[in-house]
Amino acid sequence: MGIFSEAMDRSLRGKYSEPLQDPFAGIADIQQHLLGSFFDVVGSEEKSPRLVGIISSQPGEGVSTVSRMLAYALCYHGERPTFIIDANFRSPSLHLMENLNQSPGICDILMSTNLDLENFIHGRGDLPIRFITTGQLSPNPYLVYTHPQMEVFLEKLRAISDYAIFDLPPVHACPEVLLLAKKLDGIIFVIKAHHTPTKSVAAALDRLKRGNVRILGGILNGKKYFIPKWLYDRI
Repeated sequence: MGIFSEAMDRSLRGKYSEPLQDPFAGIADIQQHLLGSFFDVVGSEEKSPRLVGIISSQPGEGVSTVSRMLAYALCYHGERPTFIIDANFRSPSLHLMENLNQSPGICDILMSTNLDLENFIHGRGDLPIRFITTGQLSPNPYLVYTHPQMEVFLEKLRAISDYAIFDLPPVHACPEVLLLAKKLDGIIFVIKAHHTPTKSVAAALDRLKRGNVRILGGILNGKKYFIPKWLYDRI
């Protein structure tokens, strides 16, 4: 796996305040760089990935921020809405970041006898982006990831979206997430610069590979330039 993009961690210092229509409008340069890198990767694939998970080795890597940033960028580039799905059943945050009700969400969808997703989707005004929260949490995430209705949910999601970005929990904190990750079209691995131990990254990637998870690429998040960036570019 190669690092294919960088995302500077300066987007959501007040992340639980009232959301903007597009909370990333002020960092369009970073957002467009991330979007361009994403299309470079998916464009090189024989079958374009549409259900994509964002994951890391440990908490605090910026997965939720990157997931939302990518989803907001993608929503302008398709005929159907882009979805962001909070699949972190240990530490959900999408409902807080977007000021949404946590329920209904995925857990409620799986328990429903009628899998009409329209009843479980949250919107953001006229923007072509949609949100699905975790819903009423199960005490055992393993039962959610292995639920027999999960495959049906993914196929229904594929039918109504151009892209669906899954905010996934860290590999080491929730190893059962591999059961969902391998059902997606691929994952993007987030590493926080100057923060993540190399051994943690290596062990997480090894787990993903042994779990038959398709790794599309990675994002180096929060990189700090100790000399001016323009000078880095000339080195």
